[in-house]
Amino acid sequence: MIFDIIENGKKDKIIITSEGKIFSDEIEIKVETVETDQIIVKDVQPMSTSYNTMDCPRGNPSDYTEYYMTENKSNIELSKKSSEYTGLGLSILLAGLTGTVFLGSISFAIADVLINDFGNVEPDTYGLSFKATIYSHKDGPYYGTIYRKYNTKWYSQINYGGSITNTVSYRVTEYY
Repeated sequence: MIFDIIENGKKDKIIITSEGKIFSDEIEIKVETVETDQIIVKDVQPMSTSYNTMDCPRGNPSDYTEYYMTENKSNIELSKKSSEYTGLGLSILLAGLTGTVFLGSISFAIADVLINDFGNVEPDTYGLSFKATIYSHKDGPYYGTIYRKYNTKWYSQINYGGSITNTVSYRVTEYY
């Protein structure tokens, strides 16, 4: 897939290959360090569908108190300064690079936060990193649906350096 994006005088060309490689302006973007404390279960998993949202899908944000796991990515190198990306371009990179955490429309909302928050403070940075602490709803699954909250601390530089901004998002997984 090739995305040629022009937005507010900025231009991005994002390419996602069939092998899952991602290129920004013809430079391959890689996540070099991924850390997680999740235990990998090798059992057969049931069929499911998932979606992400910035709005709390069940109860109140304070209901997500059961620790599930953390996910850290220390080195998301960018092909250009983060302030030079379009919102859509950076959102496509986030969705592709961060896998299951930030997909679809929430990656655009998060990209917008990062461009606005980091663009004024550290416009010359060429990388990002994040630490996501993930919580499940205190009452557990509800009719075969699992609700999780992602408290994510974003850093304006690789290796958890620079300025920090926080985002909160949710992932809903429905099993059938």
